[in-house]
Amino acid sequence: MRHAPAPHEAAPLEALPYYGGVHPMSAAPAGPAVVLFENNGFLGSLPEVLRRLSRDGRVCGVYWNVEGDNRLSYAADGRVLVGLDAMFWDEWTGDDFAVLEPELRAMTELLAGDEDDWQAAAMTVVELVTGVRLTGEWLSGAHPYLTFQWPLATEPRLLTRS
Repeated sequence: MRHAPAPHEAAPLEALPYYGGVHPMSAAPAGPAVVLFENNGFLGSLPEVLRRLSRDGRVCGVYWNVEGDNRLSYAADGRVLVGLDAMFWDEWTGDDFAVLEPELRAMTELLAGDEDDWQAAAMTVVELVTGVRLTGEWLSGAHPYLTFQWPLATEPRLLTRS
């Protein structure tokens, strides 16, 4: 992630800054990948952020909120290639599906047994693409974090600490 913002020092989730439009994302290496976790946020699902984070690699993520808004995303080499509604998996067609066909096929097979578990199935797609599993142990640790300012500029920028 050479072109992504440089991370701040490690902090636990509860200590991350949420003020004046600042939105933090925890970031930590996990083998050849980097795990990003955004608690109560949505910026990681936006095309502007996905393009920036994927400039030198690949990004796969899932976002949802209590209102049912959601997005299963995949970006590579600075381009967003997949942006699907994970809740309505039975309506997927076209190029978005073809890009991640083996992983999305695994998700649809999981959902054929329990269609109400779409969040877990979408996280399974992320795990299949990245090889990284988001665990309770990971969430309870302190991690470096990135910050983005809302509203986003065309190119998200790293905010400096004062």
